[in-house]
Amino acid sequence: MTIPFPPGPEVKRLDLPFAGLPEGRCFVPGWRADGKRYWLVNAKECGRSMHAHRMAAMLLLGNLISPYMVLHRCGNPNCLHPDHLYVGGPLENHRDKILHQLSKANAVELASPAQSEGVDILMPMPLTLSREASLLPAFSGFFPDTCFLAPWLPPTNDGYCQLSESSKSGAVVGAHRKIHLFFNGPLDKYDIVDHTCGDNKCLNPYHLFKSGQQESRRDFNVAHDERCTVTESDMKLIRNRSETVAGIAGCRGIHEQTVGNLRRAALGKLRG
Repeated sequence: MTIPFPPGPEVKRLDLPFAGLPEGRCFVPGWRADGKRYWLVNAKECGRSMHAHRMAAMLLLGNLISPYMVLHRCGNPNCLHPDHLYVGGPLENHRDKILHQLSKANAVELASPAQSEGVDILMPMPLTLSREASLLPAFSGFFPDTCFLAPWLPPTNDGYCQLSESSKSGAVVGAHRKIHLFFNGPLDKYDIVDHTCGDNKCLNPYHLFKSGQQESRRDFNVAHDERCTVTESDMKLIRNRSETVAGIAGCRGIHEQTVGNLRRAALGKLRG
């Protein structure tokens, strides 16, 4: 599918376009939320968090068969380059560990294994790449003029796709938002992600861009946050600076984070 138009003057873009996948190098998002060995990402439709590289494989390679693992050919646990991800078991994982340990032991000091390119993306050169066979087909690639569709993903009730069957809206759990987080940049809960290609099911980061934020955070929370059951009476308390966030949350049964978000939004509008 060809892109009918790139974002132009009539389309407000609030982020940088996808930088592309570096050939022969890893892809490590510099904006990841934590510095741990593996990046944990929330998957509300699955009711839990999961490793980012496993989620990326589910989105870009196909349905995973339990208990198989998503392994890194490059040996870099932070890498999200789909060419470096494959599905295997304990034997493949063990052989990969030996391969990567040997490659590190034999590495030449002058050939630095890590280089930084771009603003927020790390692109280290792997010392070696595993050639183990994958239980799922290899990544088919991202191309500027072609959509990337994942027919194995179930649809949302508003025309997008997601990791697993869910009645929740794709505005919160849509697969395209996860792809943007992995390859384009971080997202706020209220950020709007649009498609230049016009196909809501497309997962090509070349076609994704951040165009704005929800006009009403309160309306968005009521529609998409199961913890949010906010009434006009609740909002009067939230706007009252003499009431504490924790106190409102406790007496009204609203999640404390939701109360805080609504108070900041409401008081910000009052100041404006």
